[in-house]
Amino acid sequence: KHVTISIPCPSSKAPEIVSVDGKAEFLSRDKVLTWQIDEISAENESGTLEFSVPKMDSVSFFPVDVTFSSPTLYSKMQVKKVVQAADGKEVEHKLKSMLTTSKYTIVAEGLED
Repeated sequence: KHVTISIPCPSSKAPEIVSVDGKAEFLSRDKVLTWQIDEISAENESGTLEFSVPKMDSVSFFPVDVTFSSPTLYSKMQVKKVVQAADGKEVEHKLKSMLTTSKYTIVAEGLED
């Protein structure tokens, strides 16, 4: 959920968005094109962002940063119960699990200019 893909775009002109699944916005001060997708799921597993800019080296579009969150954890870890340390008495509890990114970056390796 809440997927944001940030693509460096050091062009002197704002990119022309040709088509987008979700929302795209050019942050001119940061020279970054952000693409936001509300949710990726089994029913919505891919998306497209097509844009055009004046000719630039392909490495100019890297590194790409990705942020997202998910209510499903990669590990199947669960908290079955909570007990008091002193006497082992079970404590009523509620648990909400959430996976978020702190840093997920795609770098350019082996790209030709």
